Amino acid sequence: MIEFVDIVSRLQYPPKIRATLMRYHSDVVEYVMAHYQGTHKFRLKVVNCINSLSVHVLRNDYVDWPLADPVNQVDGVDDATCKSELGSLYLAAKDVKWSDLIESEESADVPSAAPTPPPASVPKPPAFNRPSVPVRSIKDTRGTMTDVPTPKSALYLQPPVVPQFSATKIWMSGNVAGSRMVIYTTLPEIPTCQNEISVTTDLNRMTDRDLLRLYPNRRMPTRGAALYAPTSGLKLDPALGVLFPVSGFTEEQIRDNIIRYPHFYHLSRLVDGELVSFYNTIEIDGELQSTLDVWDSLPDAKVIPRQAEFIRDYVIRRYLLERDILHVRHKYPLYGALDPFLTLFMPADDYIAEGYTDTLEIVKQCVRSRVAFKQTRNPVIRRLRNG
Repeated sequence: MIEFVDIVSRLQYPPKIRATLMRYHSDVVEYVMAHYQGTHKFRLKVVNCINSLSVHVLRNDYVDWPLADPVNQVDGVDDATCKSELGSLYLAAKDVKWSDLIESEESADVPSAAPTPPPASVPKPPAFNRPSVPVRSIKDTRGTMTDVPTPKSALYLQPPVVPQFSATKIWMSGNVAGSRMVIYTTLPEIPTCQNEISVTTDLNRMTDRDLLRLYPNRRMPTRGAALYAPTSGLKLDPALGVLFPVSGFTEEQIRDNIIRYPHFYHLSRLVDGELVSFYNTIEIDGELQSTLDVWDSLPDAKVIPRQAEFIRDYVIRRYLLERDILHVRHKYPLYGALDPFLTLFMPADDYIAEGYTDTLEIVKQCVRSRVAFKQTRNPVIRRLRNG
């Protein structure tokens, strides 16, 4: 059996086409890691995509590359033909293990389509857990009416649809169970937007100007659409959306939590050796409970709608508030890193208005958080580090 992430290092490439096929197959692996669907149909399409590329390159066919969605856009070759023409290069679906992949939650990664809340005069909150530093003098990062608004895709956590790599610059490599595994440096090496921050991004190479351009030029709604709509019994913050209660924490602490963690994507926890969706369960007094089974018994749930967007938001925010403020060491922790300012959803001046005055340190934290988020969830890095 071959782990999916090991495919490029395990296939027996003929020397003459090795470089070309490794590049194509590496792109497919990266794409699938970001867009994985745990269905039999999807897995068969992925394997056929890899085999079809091998056939086209062996035949010296023209291959239009790169593709935005290689799994669906590669000109497929039927499986029988692939098997007869590829020989030892043929990849059989039954020989692939998918255990290192996590199902994509792309819909959760796309900032809400809800209209951007109108600018509001929000009083500066008390300095709860905020850095006590003077306001830095920086160029206003807000856009003007003539600027092109920062696209929503600039904030995504999932990598670009077609990741780019430097085929001559190895960032990390090693041998695992007799297989050579390589991670190449992602391009651009200096990200121009948050979405381009990758496992190989080096914060130390970025200038202050490089960093400050990562701020969007508009405030963007990043929570679920329902969380920006008026909801009976709950306060609607004009800038942040619905503020629901979390027992033991103040409204100001909850506002702070939303600013530090404006949206969530691809969150899991490890239970009995298996990665499961973080939102389906909730840890209460060290015991893991089915969220829906205990929802009606939670005091906070009496005023929170029993809707998916509200429940998901509540489960992770409760966990983060307990972790960050009460320093609870959960028995069933979040899988991978999730640090503050992973996503910057408003211009630097808007952070200052909210009391977060060290705008350069905040964007540095954004880079650190994104690199940690991606590295701690990358199966290739995990295997290289664990041997």
